[in-house]
Order: sequence, then C-alpha cells, then structure tokens
Amino acid sequence: MNATSRPVGRAGLPSVLALTLCLRSAAPCLAGPQALSAPPSPSGSASAPAEVPVLSPFAAAALAAGRARAALGDAAGAQALWSAALSRGEDPGLLDALGALQLRRGELTAALATFERLARRSPSLAPAWYRLGLARAALGRYRAAADAQRLAVGQAPGFGPAYCALALDLRECGQTQPGLRAASAAVRLVPAYAGAWNLQAGLLQDDGQLRDAEAGYRRALTLAPRYASAWFNLGQLLEQRGLRREALADYGRALAVNPGFGEARMARAGLEADLGLEPQARGDLQACAAAPAWAPAALWSLRRLDAARGRSAAASEDLKRYYAAVARRAALAASDAARGRQVALPYEPGLPLGPDPEGKDLEAIHD
Repeated sequence: MNATSRPVGRAGLPSVLALTLCLRSAAPCLAGPQALSAPPSPSGSASAPAEVPVLSPFAAAALAAGRARAALGDAAGAQALWSAALSRGEDPGLLDALGALQLRRGELTAALATFERLARRSPSLAPAWYRLGLARAALGRYRAAADAQRLAVGQAPGFGPAYCALALDLRECGQTQPGLRAASAAVRLVPAYAGAWNLQAGLLQDDGQLRDAEAGYRRALTLAPRYASAWFNLGQLLEQRGLRREALADYGRALAVNPGFGEARMARAGLEADLGLEPQARGDLQACAAAPAWAPAALWSLRRLDAARGRSAAASEDLKRYYAAVARRAALAASDAARGRQVALPYEPGLPLGPDPEGKDLEAIHD
C-alpha cells in the first residue's frame, strides 16, 4: 500500500499539540494528554518562582478551604468559593488558583479572563504572564501567547518553563528558528526536564536535523523512560527515515505506557497496513473506533482499508458508522458548549501552573 492509499493520514513533521485527525489530518503530535506518563515538571528558578503569592490571610484561608473542597471532588464548590472571595479583593494567589481550576474544567474563556486579571493585578510577576500565555495557547491564540511568554522571560531570564511555552507557541506560528532558540534555552535552564529535550528535538526535526533530533528524543527517554509522547515522536522520526520496523516498535512502547494514546495507535495502524499486517492494523483501528475522540478518523481509515481490499459492503457499513460517530461528536460538543465548556487544544505536558513537584498539577489540557 502506498502513501496515497494509506488508511491513516501520512505522518508529517510533529506539531506541538496532540490534535486528533479530525482537527489536523496529517500532523502527529509533539506531546499531549493521551501520551502521558509525562516527565517531571520543570521547577521555577530563583529569578522567577513558580508560585504566585497569596497576599492576605483571608485569601489564604479561602484558598485552603477551596482546595479542601476540590480534594473531595467538589470542584464547582471550590470555584464558587474562590470567585466569591475575589469579590473582596483581587489576591494574585486566588486568581491563579481559580484560573488553573477553570482550565482543568474546560472553561477556557473564563480562565483567560481570570489570568488577564492576574496579569493586570501583578504585571511585574513573571509567572502571571506565563499563566496568561498558557491560557491563550489553550484557545489557539499562539501569537498572543508568545507575546505573553516573551514578557515572562523578559522579566525573569532564568524562567525555564516560560522558555518551553514560548518555544511551543513559536512552533505553532511556524517560526522554527526562534522556537529552536527558545527550546535550547529551556534545555540549558532545566536540563533534567525531559519535556524540554523532547521539544527541542521536535524543532530540530522541523529544521531537518534528524540525527540531532533523534539524539534529543533519546535524551528525553533517558531522563523519563515512561514518557510516551517521546517514544511516539521517536517512532515518527524513524518512520520518516524509512526505519519502519524500528518505528513500529517505538509506537508499541508508547502504547505500553499508555494504551489510550490515540495518536500512537493510529500511527501504528497505518504502518501495520503499509507492512501488510492487516489483522493488526484492523485491531488497532477497531480499538480507536471505540473511543469517541478517535472514532471518526478510525472508521474513515477502516472504510479506506476495506475499499482497498474490494470489500464494498464492509466499506459501506464503515461509512455509516463514520457518519454516526461524527454526529455523536457534534452532539457532545454542543452539550459541552451549552454547559459553558470548550474543547481545549491539548498543551505540552509538564508546564505547571504552580508548585508541582510530582508533575501532576496541570499536565495537559484536553477534550
């Protein structure tokens, strides 16, 4: 099977975000929520602490009470408590906590407004601009996000996480060389952070420096052996170099870490089809078809696979299932919109919104 008849969109160079094939049909991801386990999050430097300060005893008490509610599963109660407390004064620590919670709940426009309030309240605080940049990027506003991250690194030149975010935003804007410079700065500032190496490697791959990119992915995996998106990206690079069996093995390693990593499963299915491993390809596509986020892409690929094999009845049934899956996704999107939720563009994991020694604070934003 050649590239034009391949049942899965042919992989190009990795993009920053883990977008489904419905959003970007021919670009695999640098990283995304399905790709985790994530590497440990980078910490803030002495010149730009990751924590946004809580300035008043009242705000500190409200923050603790809200966190207790959130720990019990009452995120809505925590959000309401913090919103009410902020009516008595815009404490930066409370604004930071509220914005992070809104992002986690998919309320992206509200989160953006909250972080804009934080940046206005504390314009000299580098993490405030960093948070605002993350919120803008979650909505796909990459140029504005890059502007915010430039302010963050301008105020705190040692703030490694902001360089990571800036590199991601510049990459989405198609600015490979400036993005590569920002990613290289992140590697220098947080050399133990696997995500920085993974990001730099992706930009090197964009720039055609494939051997250096491969070395970067392998460095990321040395630091974080269970970093599924780095295994996936390495597989994409090896496939680009024509090392298809090696790529197949790395897709498998990504899926061993996270069986729900849709990008890796779809990529493996396409490669299996290319290699004549039709039963395995069909199994991977059927697995993806069972996941609402991946069902349309997987069913479309199954239709193409069946059509290529002359199974017209099966291809027709695949097409019916495809249209039903598209309708279900549209209904879910409408339901989310009615509840004030939005589909977020999944961001590179490991860019923390606050102190997060275990890398679990806000690894990714996703639908």
